[in-house]
Amino acid sequence: MTEVATRRAGLREWAGVALLALPTVLLGLDVTVLYLVLPSMAAALDPSATQTLWIMDAYGFFIAGFLITMGTLGDRIGRRRLLMIGVTAFAAVSVFAAFAPSAGLLILARALLGIAGATLMPSTLSLISNMFGDARQRAVAIGIWATMFALGMAAGPIVGGALVDAFWWGAAFLLAVPIAVVVLVAAPALLPEYAEPGAGALDPASVALSLATILPLIYAIKHTAADGLGFGTVALAVLAVIAGIAFVRRQRRLASPLLDVTLFGNRAFSAALAVLLIVLVGVGGTMYLVTLYLQLVENRTPLVAGLWMGPPAVAMFAAAIGAPLIARRIPPGTVMAVTLGISVLGYALLALADAGDPVQVVTGFAFVYLGLGAVAALGTDMVVGAAPPTKSGSAAALSETVQELGIAVGVAVLGSLTTALYRAGVSTPANVEPAVEAQLTESLGGALSVADRVPAEVVRAAQDTFVTGVNIAAVIAGVAIVVAAVLCLTTLRHVRPLGADECWAARLPSTHTGGCMNDEDRSIDGRKARGNKRRAEIIEATLAVVTRDGAAGVTHRTVATQAGITTSLTTYYFATLDDLLIAALSSVADVYTARIRGIIDGSGDKLRGLAELIADSAGVGRERALAERELSTLAARRPALAPVARRWREHVADLAATLTDDPDAGAALVAASDGLCTAILVDNAPADTDYVHRILARALG
Repeated sequence: MTEVATRRAGLREWAGVALLALPTVLLGLDVTVLYLVLPSMAAALDPSATQTLWIMDAYGFFIAGFLITMGTLGDRIGRRRLLMIGVTAFAAVSVFAAFAPSAGLLILARALLGIAGATLMPSTLSLISNMFGDARQRAVAIGIWATMFALGMAAGPIVGGALVDAFWWGAAFLLAVPIAVVVLVAAPALLPEYAEPGAGALDPASVALSLATILPLIYAIKHTAADGLGFGTVALAVLAVIAGIAFVRRQRRLASPLLDVTLFGNRAFSAALAVLLIVLVGVGGTMYLVTLYLQLVENRTPLVAGLWMGPPAVAMFAAAIGAPLIARRIPPGTVMAVTLGISVLGYALLALADAGDPVQVVTGFAFVYLGLGAVAALGTDMVVGAAPPTKSGSAAALSETVQELGIAVGVAVLGSLTTALYRAGVSTPANVEPAVEAQLTESLGGALSVADRVPAEVVRAAQDTFVTGVNIAAVIAGVAIVVAAVLCLTTLRHVRPLGADECWAARLPSTHTGGCMNDEDRSIDGRKARGNKRRAEIIEATLAVVTRDGAAGVTHRTVATQAGITTSLTTYYFATLDDLLIAALSSVADVYTARIRGIIDGSGDKLRGLAELIADSAGVGRERALAERELSTLAARRPALAPVARRWREHVADLAATLTDDPDAGAALVAASDGLCTAILVDNAPADTDYVHRILARALG
């Protein structure tokens, strides 16, 4: 690794994490802050039932839809810049929401908050990836980041209730203003800027297809949870699948895709995303059911129910911070599997709970949250760490999108299952009014709304039926978490402990891996070899394009066409055009370097050896030499290429120093050799060794 990649973070970076925690907490707060604000807001704005649903859901709906777009936008324009733009927009729209005069305008404000929030989530995470080159420190920082979002969600009802009691319902939105001020003042000093050099503009068609994939899918999931499966939801799901297929196909063709789908070829990346999805499905649905249990079965107010969720939040925090520390000695996949095993114990406690067991329910959910903390920290670190630095924004956005999707699916699946089991199992007394019967059989909330019109034992029976549904949902979620744990043990076993070198397995007492190579190492080594072969093919294709069309003709697409591969694959190996050109220029410069070093270290006539190298295009191949001349010319306009382009003159200067002590004569030799190369390669001068030798000797004096 380079020095930059292994540099340990200092006080400035950790202060930067503390700063990034502020918008992260804010995002979590806005997910749940309306839980206690809703009654007073409804009294002031008088929204319809549909409007109320959209006021609650529009925020998360649009965050999920715009995450991928905003993550890639941060890669393009700069992640700190996107963060500052996003936090400014978030604060401005929050003020608009606080003073919204109607339900319709509040829905609009919540939608705009979701779009602004989509800029904050990937920019904060990708900035952490840039700030922490050391894998151990990065995992701890990501653990803190993950915990802050969960802390915000847990604190949302408490903060919202306190602000409503002290001020009015709109005050809950104004928290964004002081946080935005702090971020805008401190970000330039504490956070680095990073943008992908030479990245192209966002592709509008890709943005449209990504929205057409995510938004209908999330809406269909939420609608199914509320109203069941219908023709409209199926149609939306089909539309999402069609748009998703079109999106993936388009990304494979683009030189600068909105989402680099080749990242899914990395096993750790794909497996970590799958584990995150499964775990968030379980946690999302279970959190929804536990909050309903505390309020509808145990009759806790939303504020008190929020306080009961404190211990699970502490468990998540401990796991999110502790898991990266343990993963320094134990492979992360094993750590994730063990903590998910503890989550399974939590689901077992939930499966055995009865009405009147709030301690058991909260304890079980604390175990569930503990597993989430470890997976959120280590899984997210795997996803972001597997992507090249230029793509960390889009990787972070994909991680967040998967988690948002997991929560939505969890609420839809486990919530709908519990509701269906309740409706199938609840019983109604004889001689009850039809309207009351409809409320009793609709949901537990409906049963409680008519509690004064039915016997108390009927309400208790309805609560018991609901708890039975929670028990069964917990069993199903627990089985899914067992699958996730097995996935960690099988597909992530090759991931080394954080910060460990390639020989970590050889130091285990029971492992005998001569030369630090076990079966997994050899598999990784084989993939590296195939990757190196692919890189070489791309470099050869680049040189061919340069020779045929000049350096100006080099793009990811022209090189991919020459190599017979996809544009996305070319971009995967060489993220920017400068990366591609530097690699091509280095390949020919390395050949020149080896020849000149051989001349310098040899015992023959060094001047004649240089003449032979210049005259004999077989030294590098005439086409490759022409390509280097073209690239060297381009280097004058692209500073990133200049260091490689200087190699020829520097090594000829080294050769001149072995032939003469006169600096002027040495400089003349360098100039003559450079001029001869140009004459032979560009102007088709005779490539005769004797002629070149005479010119060089004359220059040397």
